[in-house]
Amino acid sequence: MPDDIWLPVRRRWAALTPLVLRPGGPRERKVRFRRRWNFFATPDVAMAVTGMRGTGKSTLLKAIRGRLLFGDYPLGEESPDAESDRFVAVTEHGSKQVKSVVVPGQKDSAQGERTLRKYFRNGRSPDGVVHVVSWGYSTIWDSTAEQVAIASTATGDAPEGVDPDVARTREYNRKGELDDFRQTCALLKESWRGTRKRLWLVIAVAKVDLFQNAESLRQAGRYYLPAEQPKDDSPFARELRALVNHLGEERFGTAERPRIAVVPLVSFPEDYPVGESVVQSTGKPDVISVLLTTFINTLWEFSGDDRA
Repeated sequence: MPDDIWLPVRRRWAALTPLVLRPGGPRERKVRFRRRWNFFATPDVAMAVTGMRGTGKSTLLKAIRGRLLFGDYPLGEESPDAESDRFVAVTEHGSKQVKSVVVPGQKDSAQGERTLRKYFRNGRSPDGVVHVVSWGYSTIWDSTAEQVAIASTATGDAPEGVDPDVARTREYNRKGELDDFRQTCALLKESWRGTRKRLWLVIAVAKVDLFQNAESLRQAGRYYLPAEQPKDDSPFARELRALVNHLGEERFGTAERPRIAVVPLVSFPEDYPVGESVVQSTGKPDVISVLLTTFINTLWEFSGDDRA
């Protein structure tokens, strides 16, 4: 029996990342979603979607709900407000009412503060959280801010074959992503500390169609996943490990079957323009379908299946 709760989390990532490059055929979806009919029923599952601006939180929820069809295109604008939804998750074993909220990336905005009060404070908390990251490929909605990002992140030379503007922008975004995750961890420590419900957490590594190759996926895994030795953790992984340690590993399942996952994901294939450069999406319909199906099955494994 492994003593390291992170071992099965690392194994899950290692098993899923080859699907980004070679999907290996369709996978069976264990749960289907439909509109909620009884708006007065108490939800069985409360889910929050968090993450910094531009990681694709709203697009992800639309993809989960089947509201994005290949060939359509999501609106190219920021969603500053909280987005809530209610629906029914249906499997061969029954159905459950699900309530979801997408937390605005700007947590310190007026709408962000209202969302936190409504869903995370005063005795309220989600059962589980999907935290969306993108390894620096977050959309910068303000073109002026994009120019600042390119100019201000002055580090060493870009890796060979990587445009310097893209490298600087991604480094700028990763710093913002880490700061946002620290805020989210502080919020969850406060919100989850006051409840004894079983918890689950999924780190959705979105936009993996921009990562280009297997080495990029391995680097992203080393960044987001706690290492075998805590001293080898990246700053992001240290925050994740600290969150789970603070609340107690037993709150997230067992060492053999933790309700924690770091999974690759593509909600919708989009190129990533920076200045005069463009990172091309490698996303194909079969890749997106397999990754979304695997992601949805993971959500149900953690939140909906009482046998888990």
